[in-house]
Amino acid sequence: MSRQPLCLKRVAYGGLFIAACLAGSASSGTVACAEAEGSTTLFKRLQGTVSAVNSQGIAVEHERTKTASSEMYFPFDPQVKLQGVRAVKEIQPGDTVLVEYRETRLKDEQGKCTRSARVAVRVALVSRVPQQLPEQGLAAETEDTTDGR
Repeated sequence: MSRQPLCLKRVAYGGLFIAACLAGSASSGTVACAEAEGSTTLFKRLQGTVSAVNSQGIAVEHERTKTASSEMYFPFDPQVKLQGVRAVKEIQPGDTVLVEYRETRLKDEQGKCTRSARVAVRVALVSRVPQQLPEQGLAAETEDTTDGR
């Protein structure tokens, strides 16, 4: 007999509706949403700097400690929600984003996590990378226009 808890209600959490379930608790932005035999599904959030993005997914670098950072890649869910942009192609490396993702952890017979899969379900643009001035325009503006007298 597989153990699958029922989702009791939907809870508004930071503008996102998350299913609150019997299987887990809401702590530090993580909610267990479904627990089937041998797997657990969690919803998590991560804010960081975009290091790469394409139509299939996004790589985000985030600070783990004051001196160390880590990069995580999230393939997009087919129904990924975008906030602050109309299309994925508007997100550029260097932009700061908040990624809300679904993590499914598979367990072995002893209950140890054997592997996990992460999928981005929502990507919100927090801030854009500052745009650089064109090289020609900058040179023309700083050129000395006096005749040297």
